[in-house]
Amino acid sequence: MTRQDGFTLLELLLAVAMLAGVAVAAMAALEQLTDADARATQNIESTVGVYRALQTFRADVAYSANIEVTDSRCIVTQADGTAVDYTVLAGGSELHRNVYASRLLVPLLVVDALTPASYGARGHLKESDFRTAAILQGTRAVSFEPILGRRTGTATGAKVLILHTTSHGKQIANACAMCWPLVERDAKP
Repeated sequence: MTRQDGFTLLELLLAVAMLAGVAVAAMAALEQLTDADARATQNIESTVGVYRALQTFRADVAYSANIEVTDSRCIVTQADGTAVDYTVLAGGSELHRNVYASRLLVPLLVVDALTPASYGARGHLKESDFRTAAILQGTRAVSFEPILGRRTGTATGAKVLILHTTSHGKQIANACAMCWPLVERDAKP
């Protein structure tokens, strides 16, 4: 009896077992990479959302005609009479931005059921709704603080503080937004 060329059953089973071990290790590594990528993407999107909200806030305040600030609300009146109302809702986890044709139209009491925002498949605010609805969601806390003029003691700007959480822990973002016409008016005797 002569031996034929080829692999024995034992050799084939050993090769398949080794291949299975390599495949399991590769799948575990791929899963870890996918999870790390998802966390990094979530951190970036969260941070970008916060800074985009701060940038919009600064732009609204910069050349406004009047500013009213409380710890949970900032109403900015533009020179043309348009009012931009920043309101902290949902227990401090959302910041809403609403634009009104006149300061007189801004509601005195804001309830949590304002303009419903629309969100994409991944749960992020759609770009088209960013400037008119909930511009920030999922934060731990949002608060406003007035910046008072030295001479008049009236609000010449506002500071906004945003506490949000990423996978790296708590992050704090803040911005000071000065209303330059009001600062000028306060500086003049």
